[in-house]
Amino acid sequence: MEKKRNRSGFKKFIILLLCVILAQGVITVPFMAEKVQAATVKKGLKKEGNYYYFYANNKKVTNTWKTIKTTSNGKTVSYKYYFGSNGRAYAAKDLKKSMKYNKNVVLKKIGNYYYGFDRLGHMVKSGYYNNPMKYDSNGDSYTYYFDKNGRCNSAKSKAIRKAGAYQADAAAIRKILGKPKKEIKLNSCYGEPGDDYRLNYANIYVTIHRYPDKREMVFGIFPM
Repeated sequence: MEKKRNRSGFKKFIILLLCVILAQGVITVPFMAEKVQAATVKKGLKKEGNYYYFYANNKKVTNTWKTIKTTSNGKTVSYKYYFGSNGRAYAAKDLKKSMKYNKNVVLKKIGNYYYGFDRLGHMVKSGYYNNPMKYDSNGDSYTYYFDKNGRCNSAKSKAIRKAGAYQADAAAIRKILGKPKKEIKLNSCYGEPGDDYRLNYANIYVTIHRYPDKREMVFGIFPM
């Protein structure tokens, strides 16, 4: 009987002691610290889906030019991009799979000038480029000339579009573009005496028909 009383008294003592300690805030409950994975910080040029963006301080830049250096074939090269109001770099539609074009461009107005951008978002310069997705009222695609600063030269662009119109005399476009890098004979599809040819230049090619008397007629201008 005495032992039961002693055990009962001991339990009461323990309970009372715990209550006092809890009231004083002395007990600390150990816990396992959760591992917090640091968020990935985005920086520099990133391709997301079909579009290019540039991140600074983990945020997309907007309405901004950026010159970005990269290494190509062991050489350091620089490309200029422009990131619009939604953060996307201006870029031509990628037609590499559907139409096999690599150097098609899109024209964009920035400030007081028009600039051209290829399918990778690079600003183009110092040459003639074509946009096969844009046609004039005669059904001819738009060709542009961009100067060394990347600005579109309106006079030269109009001149080459006129010279490269369907069925125009090829002498005019040959005078503008000079000697082609390569001339390839094609299977004729025009239905008249003579042969068809493809004249390859740096960023564009011209298709023509050559008659037996050496006269040449333009079919059109296309991006390389």
